[in-house]
Amino acid sequence: MDDFDIQNLRLARASDSFKLHVKTNKETAMIGEGQATTFTVGMSPQNKMDVMNSTLLAQLAASGHCHRFNQTKEWYQYYSHILENIGWTVTAFNWSQASVKDSTLSLNKVILQFLKTYLTANQMVAVEHLIDALENTEDPVVKTFTAGASDSHQANFQLGTCAEDEEGTISFSMGAFTFSTSEKITNLMVTEYNTDTAMFENAFQTMIFNPEVYGRIRAAILDKLAQNATDLIHELTLPSRH
Repeated sequence: MDDFDIQNLRLARASDSFKLHVKTNKETAMIGEGQATTFTVGMSPQNKMDVMNSTLLAQLAASGHCHRFNQTKEWYQYYSHILENIGWTVTAFNWSQASVKDSTLSLNKVILQFLKTYLTANQMVAVEHLIDALENTEDPVVKTFTAGASDSHQANFQLGTCAEDEEGTISFSMGAFTFSTSEKITNLMVTEYNTDTAMFENAFQTMIFNPEVYGRIRAAILDKLAQNATDLIHELTLPSRH
């Protein structure tokens, strides 16, 4: 990390800084650019903020390095490179094409089908809750997520659940998804897309976050985001569980 210069990163956007204050006594979810994340009960506001800020930096840097939608494999390579230099342990993204037998597909169903191979039952409940929230297309936060995750005919986004165990280890179990279609993307998660003209790829990994490493560069990252990042991080309202 000695030759990694945060201040020389080229980020995709420029605007204002932000602050995030999140309660720990309830399940929470947040979006940051094209990422939607649930956090388990009990994670500190600082750790949530660090997870969101670090992954936002990686997204914006990757989008500054190459095209988010036209160069997705290169985008994820650079995204991983940034994360590895700011406190995350990341493995390679192993991509596969989604197998869809029906004539139409909706991303919410395909995502859940893919993630259930990797996640525990409790994690799946959290992700289902997150996707329920993302289906509320009138929510301005959902519109912000859709704007960051997609353009007219392509999408590139991450979705997963973040937890802190009793030893303080922070893990982010994340699905990465790319999608292209001849149809115009409006409501990303709920639209039924024609499978004859759509391609959907997915990858999964569990990333491990080191708060001690990140803590040494937190100020530099916040300074970089303050200079170059739009206020893209928002808390997402989760629907009540029945």
